[in-house]
Amino acid sequence: MNTTSLDNTSPLKHPKRLLAVFLPIVAFITISACAIYWIERERQHARHAHDAHEAVSLSLQPISRTIQAITRDLRYLADDVVMQQVLDNPTEERLATLAADWMSFSRNKQVYDKIRWIDQNGIERLRINYGRPRIIRVPASELEDKAKRYFFSDAFKLNAGEIFVSPLDLNVDKNEIELPYKPTIRLGTPVFDSRGRKRGILLINYLAVDLLATFDKSFRKNNQTGWLLNNDGYWLSGGNPDENFAFMFGRTEASLAHRYPEAWQHIQAANSGQFVTREGFWAFNTVVPLAEGQKTTTGSFEILSASRTRIDSRKYAWKTVYLMPMSVYDAGMSRFAFMLTGAAFTLLTLFFIGAWRLVRSQLVEKELRENLEKIVETRTQALSEVNEKLTDDEARLRTLMKTLPDLQPIDLIV
Repeated sequence: MNTTSLDNTSPLKHPKRLLAVFLPIVAFITISACAIYWIERERQHARHAHDAHEAVSLSLQPISRTIQAITRDLRYLADDVVMQQVLDNPTEERLATLAADWMSFSRNKQVYDKIRWIDQNGIERLRINYGRPRIIRVPASELEDKAKRYFFSDAFKLNAGEIFVSPLDLNVDKNEIELPYKPTIRLGTPVFDSRGRKRGILLINYLAVDLLATFDKSFRKNNQTGWLLNNDGYWLSGGNPDENFAFMFGRTEASLAHRYPEAWQHIQAANSGQFVTREGFWAFNTVVPLAEGQKTTTGSFEILSASRTRIDSRKYAWKTVYLMPMSVYDAGMSRFAFMLTGAAFTLLTLFFIGAWRLVRSQLVEKELRENLEKIVETRTQALSEVNEKLTDDEARLRTLMKTLPDLQPIDLIV
C-alpha cells in the first residue's frame, strides 16, 4: 500500500468520523465523573451535618439540667426552718445558725460563689462567700447596698414561689467587675415572714465556670469548637477570650450578631437548623433553661442600673452555635477532584487511542474495499475487451470462409 493510501486512512483526515466515535465517550465519562464527585461531596457534607447536629444538641443538655438543679437548691434554702425564723426575727444568734447551715451547704455543693439574704431595702443582711480553702461569712461591716442592682429589683417584685434567673454575666463586687472574671448566674426569690410580709429576697450566685467548661468539653472531645451565645448574639463561651462577655464592657461590635449578620439572621429565625454561608457550614440549637414560674430580664450593661426590660421565660434562651470553616467543610474534596480528574483523563486517553484505532481500521477496510472494487472493475473491463476482440475475429473468419467456394464450411466452436 502506497504513502497516499496510508494518508487517506489517517483519522485526522476524517475528524467527523473520529468525533462521532469519541464524543459520546467523552460525554459519558464527564457526566459520570461529575456525578461521582457530587455524590462524594454530598456524602461528606451529610456526615459533617450529622456530627454538627449531635454536637450542638448534646452540648445543651447539661445547661437545662444545671439551671433546674440550682432552682431546687434555691427553693430548699428558702423553705428552710431557720430561714423562716430569721425572717421573723433576725437576731444574731439565728443569723449565725443560718450562716453555719449555708456554709455547710456551700462546702458540699462547691458551685455557689455567694448565698445571701438581701432585705426589703436592698441591704445585704447575710452573705456567705465561697472560697478555697475557706468559706466565710462576710462581716456586717462589709455587707453592701444592692438596691440599685437589677437582680434585686427584678427578684423583689416577684410573687411568692416565683424565681428570678439573671442573664449569664460577670460577677460584680463593690460596684466593679470582679477579677479574675467570674461568669455568674443569679437566682433569686422573694422571701416572706410568717405573717406574709415580704422581707426581701434570697439570692444565690451560681459560679458558671464548670457549666461553661462542660460546654466547651462537649465540643473538644470531637475536635470541634462551639460557641455559646446569649439572646443578643454575644459570646458567653467559645469565642476569643477577650470577646466573651463583651456586653459587660459596652463593646457592641464584639458579637456574632455584628460580625456575622447574615448568619445571625438565620440563627434568630429558628430554634435549630443548619445553613451555609461564605464563612462555612453553620449548625445551631437553642436552649430555654427556665421552667414555668421562673422569671428573667435582659439585665443591664451598666453596673448600677435597672434591667432594660423584662422578658418571658420562654424567650430566655441561649444559642449554641458551631461554625465549620469552608476549608474544613470541603476538606479533601480538592484532592478527590484531582484524583478523579486524573482517572477520567486516563480513561479518555485510553478510549481516544481505541477510537483512533477503530476509525483507522474502518478507513483501511473502506480503502481496501474501494481498491478491490477498482481491480474487479478493471479486470471486468479487460475481459469485455477480449471478448469483443474474439467476437470480431470470429466474424472475420466466417467472412473469409464464405469467400472460398471450393472448401467445405467449417463450423468453428468458440
